[in-house]
Amino acid sequence: MKKFNDEEIQTALDAGENLASADENVALYELLFTELGKAPQSSLPLSFSAVLIRKIKLAQQRRQDIKLNITVGLLLLFGLVTAYGSLAVFSAHTAKQVIQMLNHYKGICLLTFLTLMLFYLGDRTLVQRPKSAVID
Repeated sequence: MKKFNDEEIQTALDAGENLASADENVALYELLFTELGKAPQSSLPLSFSAVLIRKIKLAQQRRQDIKLNITVGLLLLFGLVTAYGSLAVFSAHTAKQVIQMLNHYKGICLLTFLTLMLFYLGDRTLVQRPKSAVID
C-alpha cells in the first residue's frame, strides 16, 4: 500500500476521491473532514458579546480604580509629609510635640488605620456590585 503525505490526502479528499489505504493518516483525515462538514451541536449564547464587553469594561474600571486609589494615597502621604515638613521648618518645638503625641497614641492611630483598611477591603471584596453598575 502506498503511503500518502498530507497534501495528497487533502487534495484527494477535496476532490471526493476514495483513498483505499491502510494508512492511519487517511483515516484521520477522513474523520476530520466528516466532522468538520457537520454543523456544531451548540453555539455561543446570543448575549456572549455583551457579557464579554461587560467583563472587559469591568477589568478596565478595576484598573482605573486601583490607579486612582494609589494616586489618592500618594497625594495624602505627600500632603502629610509637606505639612509636617513646613511645621518642622517654622516651629521645631511644635513638630517635636506632634511626634511625641503620635508616639503616645500610636496604638489608636494604628487601630484606626487598620479599621479603615478592613472597611475598604470588605467593601471591595464582600459587597457584590450589580452587573448593571458598568457605565457605558
